[in-house]
Amino acid sequence: MQPTKQDNALEQAIQILTADHDKVRLLFREYKKLMDLDADASQRGPVAAKICQELTAHAELEEQIFYPAARKAISEDAEECMDHADVEHQSLKRLIADIEGSHPDDEHFDANVHVLQEYVAHHVEEEENDMFEELRHAEPKMDSVLKKMQEAVSKRTEKPNPFKDKSPKNAGDARQSKAAARKQVRTSGSQKKPAAADK
Repeated sequence: MQPTKQDNALEQAIQILTADHDKVRLLFREYKKLMDLDADASQRGPVAAKICQELTAHAELEEQIFYPAARKAISEDAEECMDHADVEHQSLKRLIADIEGSHPDDEHFDANVHVLQEYVAHHVEEEENDMFEELRHAEPKMDSVLKKMQEAVSKRTEKPNPFKDKSPKNAGDARQSKAAARKQVRTSGSQKKPAAADK
């Protein structure tokens, strides 16, 4: 009797990764809402920290356990998606380092989080639509990989908020300029619409 998708170790491994993807999507949405409300650093900082923490743990899981097994399983023709994933991880790590090395009141903090969100969305789309599908066609045995992934997930621990004790550079100036920039974006956005309609 052929195993069902739920019994299949590959599908269970994919479910672990997609659960991480979903968790991070929700965190990015939460951060966006806080940005739209001009929430202060004490509210945005912990969410940004959680995003970085979740992505770092997820990347470690993929790089150390899932990707090596995936690379062995898929055909040479499909290895390009693995190469893309490796390069994208390096870009994500640089953005995470920039975010964790700054403060939520710093000038480019929100922009860095936004760009990170876009990178992650692209990366997740390629993983879920290309890499996972290639693996489903290859039908590799993933029992030992799944076990290692489950062990790694069970050992994840909450890390402290890296922004808690960090003071922003020119906090007052940054807060004022950021609020003004957001207001200008909203105002200019509403002014452009009638102009476009006149054409």
